Amino acid sequence: SMAHQAMLAVIARHVTRLPFDTARARAQAYIDEQPAGSLDAARMAADLGLSRSRLYRMFESDGGVLAFDRRRRLHLLHLALLEEPAATPLAVMGARFGFFDGSALARHFRSQFGYSMSSVRDHLAQREGVNDAAAEPLVRFRNAFESLY
Repeated sequence: SMAHQAMLAVIARHVTRLPFDTARARAQAYIDEQPAGSLDAARMAADLGLSRSRLYRMFESDGGVLAFDRRRRLHLLHLALLEEPAATPLAVMGARFGFFDGSALARHFRSQFGYSMSSVRDHLAQREGVNDAAAEPLVRFRNAFESLY
C-alpha cells in the first residue's frame, strides 16, 4: 500500500541518516583506527557512507577532520613523552605518531601546548628526586587527556 511505502521511506531516511553524535562517534572511531598520519578525508567519508560536506560540518568546530586528527596525535605524543625514556629521539617519537617533519612537529606541538617537547623532557629530568608537587602540571594534563576517552 501507499501508506506502507511512505512509512518505509521515513524509516529508511532515519536509518541511513544517523544522528550527528552517532555519526561523529563512528568518525572518531574510524580516525583512531587509521595508521598515524595517513588519514584521507575523502576516503574516510566514502568508507563511512557520509558526504564529504557532512563530514567537514561534523568537524568544523575542530578546524576540520585533519586538524582534529593532528590534535589527537599531538596529545598522544605528549603522553608518550611523559612515559618513555628520554633516550628515545624526539624525531623517532614524532614519526611514530605520524609527524615526519621535525620542524612542523615542533611548531604544532608548541602551538597546541604552549611549550616545546624538549621542555617536557627537561621538566621531567628536573623533577627526578624532587617532591611530587613539581609533577602536578603533568599529572593534571594526563588526567585531563585520559578523561577525553
